[in-house]
Amino acid sequence: MQARFKKALQNSGYSDSVAQALPLRNSEKIFVVETLMRGQALLMFGDWGVGKTHLALQIKDEIAGSIYLPWASPVGDFVKALAGYLSIDPTRQSNGRDVRKTQQELLVEIGDELAKTKPVLIIDKAQSIPVTLRNHAEQWIDRSVPILLVATLPQGRELYLKFPRWKLKPLSYWDSYRLVKELAIQKGVELSSHQIRAIASKGNGNPQLLLRAVNEKSIDIETEVDAATDWIDLTPVVLVALCLLIVLRYIGQGVNNSNLVIMGGLAAVVARIGYMLSTKVSKRQAQIK
Repeated sequence: MQARFKKALQNSGYSDSVAQALPLRNSEKIFVVETLMRGQALLMFGDWGVGKTHLALQIKDEIAGSIYLPWASPVGDFVKALAGYLSIDPTRQSNGRDVRKTQQELLVEIGDELAKTKPVLIIDKAQSIPVTLRNHAEQWIDRSVPILLVATLPQGRELYLKFPRWKLKPLSYWDSYRLVKELAIQKGVELSSHQIRAIASKGNGNPQLLLRAVNEKSIDIETEVDAATDWIDLTPVVLVALCLLIVLRYIGQGVNNSNLVIMGGLAAVVARIGYMLSTKVSKRQAQIK
Protein backbone atom coordinates (compact mmCIF):
# COMPACT_ATOMS: atom_id res chain seq x y z
CA MET A 1 0.00 0.00 0.00
CA GLN A 2 2.88 2.39 0.72
CA ALA A 3 4.14 1.85 -2.84
CA ARG A 4 0.69 2.83 -4.08
CA PHE A 5 0.89 6.14 -2.27
CA LYS A 6 4.44 6.78 -3.45
CA LYS A 7 3.12 6.40 -6.98
CA ALA A 8 0.34 8.85 -6.16
CA LEU A 9 3.02 11.31 -5.03
CA GLN A 10 4.82 10.97 -8.36
CA ASN A 11 1.57 11.57 -10.22
CA SER A 12 0.69 14.61 -8.14
CA GLY A 13 2.92 16.95 -10.13
CA TYR A 14 5.95 16.85 -7.84
CA SER A 15 9.28 17.16 -9.61
CA ASP A 16 12.67 16.49 -8.03
CA SER A 17 14.27 18.85 -10.55
CA VAL A 18 12.06 21.73 -9.52
CA ALA A 19 12.41 20.95 -5.82
CA GLN A 20 16.20 20.75 -5.90
CA ALA A 21 16.79 23.70 -8.20
CA LEU A 22 16.26 26.55 -5.76
CA PRO A 23 14.94 27.09 -2.23
CA LEU A 24 11.84 28.83 -3.56
CA ARG A 25 8.75 29.85 -1.60
CA ASN A 26 10.56 30.50 1.67
CA SER A 27 8.22 33.27 2.85
CA GLU A 28 5.18 31.18 1.88
CA LYS A 29 6.62 28.19 3.75
CA ILE A 30 7.13 30.26 6.90
CA PHE A 31 3.55 31.54 6.71
CA VAL A 32 1.99 28.07 6.36
CA VAL A 33 4.25 26.46 8.98
CA GLU A 34 3.43 29.18 11.53
CA THR A 35 -0.29 28.81 10.77
CA LEU A 36 -0.21 25.04 11.31
CA MET A 37 1.96 25.25 14.42
CA ARG A 38 -0.69 27.49 15.98
CA GLY A 39 -3.11 24.60 15.55
CA GLN A 40 -4.95 26.21 12.65
CA ALA A 41 -6.26 24.46 9.54
CA LEU A 42 -5.68 25.77 6.03
CA LEU A 43 -6.69 24.97 2.47
CA MET A 44 -3.86 25.90 0.10
CA PHE A 45 -5.00 26.09 -3.51
CA GLY A 46 -3.63 27.27 -6.83
CA ASP A 47 -3.28 26.44 -10.50
CA TRP A 48 -1.82 23.17 -11.74
CA GLY A 49 1.97 23.16 -11.64
CA VAL A 50 2.30 26.31 -9.53
CA GLY A 51 4.28 24.46 -6.85
CA LYS A 52 1.70 23.33 -4.28
CA THR A 53 3.09 19.82 -3.83
CA HIS A 54 6.67 21.08 -3.70
CA LEU A 55 5.73 23.53 -0.95
CA ALA A 56 3.69 20.90 0.93
CA LEU A 57 6.71 18.57 1.01
CA GLN A 58 8.93 21.38 2.26
CA ILE A 59 6.40 21.99 5.03
CA LYS A 60 6.38 18.28 5.90
CA ASP A 61 10.18 18.31 6.25
CA GLU A 62 9.97 21.45 8.40
CA ILE A 63 7.42 20.09 10.90
CA ALA A 64 8.58 17.05 12.85
CA GLY A 65 6.04 14.26 13.10
CA SER A 66 3.80 15.63 10.36
CA ILE A 67 1.95 13.27 8.04
CA TYR A 68 1.94 13.84 4.28
CA LEU A 69 -0.56 11.77 2.33
CA PRO A 70 -1.59 12.39 -1.30
CA TRP A 71 -5.13 11.36 -2.11
CA ALA A 72 -5.43 8.11 -4.02
CA SER A 73 -8.68 6.25 -4.57
CA PRO A 74 -10.44 4.13 -3.47
CA VAL A 75 -11.48 5.66 -0.16
CA GLY A 76 -10.83 2.43 1.75
CA ASP A 77 -7.15 2.34 0.80
CA PHE A 78 -6.70 5.97 1.76
CA VAL A 79 -8.36 5.44 5.14
CA LYS A 80 -6.24 2.35 5.82
CA ALA A 81 -3.06 4.21 4.87
CA LEU A 82 -3.93 7.07 7.23
CA ALA A 83 -4.74 4.57 9.99
CA GLY A 84 -1.34 2.97 9.38
CA TYR A 85 0.46 6.30 9.82
CA LEU A 86 -1.37 6.71 13.14
CA SER A 87 -0.54 3.12 14.22
CA ILE A 88 -4.22 2.16 14.37
CA ASP A 89 -4.86 -1.58 14.14
CA PRO A 90 -7.20 -2.21 11.16
CA THR A 91 -8.61 -5.33 12.84
CA ARG A 92 -10.56 -6.06 16.02
CA GLN A 93 -11.33 -9.22 18.00
CA SER A 94 -14.70 -10.88 17.46
CA ASN A 95 -15.50 -14.33 18.85
CA GLY A 96 -11.81 -15.06 19.30
CA ARG A 97 -10.75 -14.16 15.77
CA ASP A 98 -9.49 -11.07 13.96
CA VAL A 99 -12.13 -9.18 12.00
CA ARG A 100 -11.39 -6.22 9.77
CA LYS A 101 -12.79 -2.96 11.05
CA THR A 102 -15.27 -1.16 8.84
CA GLN A 103 -14.30 2.07 7.14
CA GLN A 104 -16.55 4.02 9.49
CA GLU A 105 -14.95 2.40 12.55
CA LEU A 106 -11.50 3.34 11.28
CA LEU A 107 -12.58 6.93 10.60
CA VAL A 108 -13.92 7.28 14.14
CA GLU A 109 -10.64 5.97 15.59
CA ILE A 110 -8.65 8.19 13.24
CA GLY A 111 -10.58 11.23 14.43
CA ASP A 112 -10.01 10.31 18.07
CA GLU A 113 -6.28 9.72 17.53
CA LEU A 114 -5.83 12.97 15.58
CA ALA A 115 -7.65 14.91 18.29
CA LYS A 116 -5.50 13.31 21.00
CA THR A 117 -2.03 13.55 19.41
CA LYS A 118 -2.67 16.49 17.04
CA PRO A 119 -0.05 15.74 14.38
CA VAL A 120 0.01 18.11 11.42
CA LEU A 121 -1.90 16.30 8.68
CA ILE A 122 -1.13 17.29 5.08
CA ILE A 123 -3.46 15.90 2.42
CA ASP A 124 -2.50 16.56 -1.20
CA LYS A 125 -4.84 16.46 -4.22
CA ALA A 126 -7.66 17.20 -1.80
CA GLN A 127 -10.02 18.33 -4.58
CA SER A 128 -10.53 14.66 -5.46
CA ILE A 129 -11.63 13.56 -2.00
CA PRO A 130 -15.31 12.50 -1.95
CA VAL A 131 -17.91 14.35 0.09
CA THR A 132 -18.12 11.79 2.92
CA LEU A 133 -14.42 12.07 3.67
CA ARG A 134 -14.47 15.87 3.27
CA ASN A 135 -17.13 15.95 5.99
CA HIS A 136 -14.85 13.99 8.32
CA ALA A 137 -11.98 16.41 7.63
CA GLU A 138 -14.23 19.32 8.59
CA GLN A 139 -15.18 17.49 11.79
CA TRP A 140 -11.49 17.02 12.57
CA ILE A 141 -10.79 20.76 12.44
CA ASP A 142 -13.72 21.25 14.83
CA ARG A 143 -11.59 19.19 17.21
CA SER A 144 -8.60 21.52 16.66
CA VAL A 145 -6.60 19.15 14.46
CA PRO A 146 -4.05 21.14 12.37
CA ILE A 147 -4.76 20.10 8.76
CA LEU A 148 -3.29 21.40 5.53
CA LEU A 149 -5.31 20.56 2.44
CA VAL A 150 -3.58 21.03 -0.91
CA ALA A 151 -5.93 21.35 -3.86
CA THR A 152 -6.50 22.59 -7.37
CA LEU A 153 -10.04 23.85 -6.90
CA PRO A 154 -12.57 23.84 -9.74
CA GLN A 155 -13.57 27.44 -10.40
CA GLY A 156 -16.63 28.58 -8.50
CA ARG A 157 -17.08 25.37 -6.49
CA GLU A 158 -17.20 25.38 -2.70
CA LEU A 159 -15.68 22.02 -1.81
CA TYR A 160 -14.65 22.78 1.77
CA LEU A 161 -16.76 25.23 3.75
CA LYS A 162 -14.93 25.35 7.08
CA PHE A 163 -11.33 25.59 5.91
CA PRO A 164 -9.73 29.04 5.60
CA ARG A 165 -8.47 29.43 2.04
CA TRP A 166 -5.09 30.70 0.91
CA LYS A 167 -4.04 30.90 -2.72
CA LEU A 168 -0.49 30.04 -3.71
CA LYS A 169 0.40 32.66 -6.30
CA PRO A 170 2.72 32.14 -9.29
CA LEU A 171 6.43 32.85 -8.96
CA SER A 172 7.65 36.36 -9.54
CA TYR A 173 9.48 37.11 -12.79
CA TRP A 174 12.86 37.15 -11.06
CA ASP A 175 12.25 33.86 -9.24
CA SER A 176 11.19 32.40 -12.58
CA TYR A 177 14.37 33.74 -14.18
CA ARG A 178 16.55 32.24 -11.43
CA LEU A 179 14.72 28.91 -11.65
CA VAL A 180 15.12 28.66 -15.43
CA LYS A 181 18.81 29.52 -15.16
CA GLU A 182 19.41 26.89 -12.46
CA LEU A 183 17.41 24.20 -14.30
CA ALA A 184 19.39 24.89 -17.47
CA ILE A 185 22.65 24.40 -15.54
CA GLN A 186 21.37 21.14 -14.03
CA LYS A 187 20.41 19.75 -17.41
CA GLY A 188 23.47 21.06 -19.25
CA VAL A 189 21.41 23.26 -21.55
CA GLU A 190 23.10 26.37 -22.92
CA LEU A 191 20.69 29.26 -22.81
CA SER A 192 21.46 32.88 -23.52
CA SER A 193 20.21 35.60 -21.19
CA HIS A 194 17.65 36.51 -23.85
CA GLN A 195 16.34 32.93 -24.00
CA ILE A 196 16.14 32.70 -20.20
CA ARG A 197 14.20 35.97 -20.06
CA ALA A 198 11.85 34.78 -22.81
CA ILE A 199 11.06 31.50 -21.04
CA ALA A 200 10.67 33.22 -17.66
CA SER A 201 8.23 35.77 -19.04
CA LYS A 202 6.14 33.22 -20.96
CA GLY A 203 5.95 30.70 -18.11
CA ASN A 204 3.59 32.91 -16.08
CA GLY A 205 5.35 31.95 -12.85
CA ASN A 206 4.42 28.26 -13.17
CA PRO A 207 7.44 26.08 -12.19
CA GLN A 208 6.24 23.01 -14.09
CA LEU A 209 5.83 25.00 -17.30
CA LEU A 210 9.29 26.49 -16.83
CA LEU A 211 10.72 23.01 -16.31
CA ARG A 212 8.94 21.75 -19.41
CA ALA A 213 10.34 24.60 -21.48
CA VAL A 214 13.90 23.82 -20.35
CA ASN A 215 13.36 20.11 -21.08
CA GLU A 216 12.18 20.99 -24.58
CA LYS A 217 15.29 23.10 -25.11
CA SER A 218 17.44 20.19 -23.94
CA ILE A 219 16.13 18.02 -26.80
CA ASP A 220 16.12 20.85 -29.36
CA ILE A 221 12.36 21.37 -29.44
CA GLU A 222 11.31 24.92 -30.12
CA THR A 223 8.57 25.87 -27.68
CA GLU A 224 5.74 27.50 -29.55
CA VAL A 225 3.82 30.35 -28.04
CA ASP A 226 0.22 29.24 -27.81
CA ALA A 227 -2.79 31.47 -28.03
CA ALA A 228 -4.11 31.68 -24.51
CA THR A 229 -7.48 32.95 -23.51
CA ASP A 230 -7.50 35.91 -21.23
CA TRP A 231 -10.23 38.38 -20.56
CA ILE A 232 -10.81 42.10 -20.97
CA ASP A 233 -13.44 43.68 -18.78
CA LEU A 234 -15.76 45.81 -20.94
CA THR A 235 -17.79 47.17 -18.01
CA PRO A 236 -16.58 50.81 -18.39
CA VAL A 237 -17.29 50.79 -22.14
CA VAL A 238 -20.78 49.41 -21.64
CA LEU A 239 -21.53 51.93 -18.89
CA VAL A 240 -20.48 54.83 -21.13
CA ALA A 241 -22.66 53.47 -23.96
CA LEU A 242 -25.65 53.17 -21.62
CA CYS A 243 -25.15 56.75 -20.44
CA LEU A 244 -25.09 58.00 -24.04
CA LEU A 245 -28.30 56.12 -24.81
CA ILE A 246 -30.00 57.61 -21.75
CA VAL A 247 -28.85 61.08 -22.84
CA LEU A 248 -30.28 60.39 -26.30
CA ARG A 249 -33.61 59.45 -24.74
CA TYR A 250 -33.72 62.64 -22.67
CA ILE A 251 -32.89 64.72 -25.72
CA GLY A 252 -35.83 63.13 -27.49
CA GLN A 253 -38.07 64.02 -24.56
CA GLY A 254 -36.71 67.59 -24.54
CA VAL A 255 -37.37 68.25 -28.22
CA ASN A 256 -40.60 66.27 -28.04
CA ASN A 257 -39.34 63.74 -30.58
CA SER A 258 -41.03 60.43 -29.84
CA ASN A 259 -38.83 58.58 -32.33
CA LEU A 260 -35.68 59.49 -30.39
CA VAL A 261 -37.36 58.50 -27.12
CA ILE A 262 -38.37 55.10 -28.50
CA MET A 263 -35.01 54.49 -30.20
CA GLY A 264 -33.09 55.47 -27.08
CA GLY A 265 -35.23 53.24 -24.86
CA LEU A 266 -34.96 50.21 -27.16
CA ALA A 267 -31.21 50.68 -27.61
CA ALA A 268 -30.75 50.90 -23.83
CA VAL A 269 -32.68 47.64 -23.33
CA VAL A 270 -30.64 45.86 -26.04
CA ALA A 271 -27.38 47.16 -24.59
CA ARG A 272 -28.38 46.03 -21.11
CA ILE A 273 -29.25 42.51 -22.32
CA GLY A 274 -25.96 42.33 -24.20
CA TYR A 275 -24.10 43.40 -21.09
CA MET A 276 -25.80 40.71 -19.00
CA LEU A 277 -25.00 37.98 -21.53
CA SER A 278 -21.36 38.81 -22.00
CA THR A 279 -19.10 41.64 -20.90
CA LYS A 280 -15.84 39.98 -21.75
CA VAL A 281 -14.02 39.23 -24.97
CA SER A 282 -10.92 37.14 -25.45
CA LYS A 283 -7.54 38.60 -26.23
CA ARG A 284 -4.33 36.91 -27.27
CA GLN A 285 -1.44 36.72 -24.88
CA ALA A 286 1.81 34.86 -25.43
CA GLN A 287 2.42 32.18 -22.83
CA ILE A 288 3.42 28.55 -22.58
CA LYS A 289 0.42 26.28 -22.15
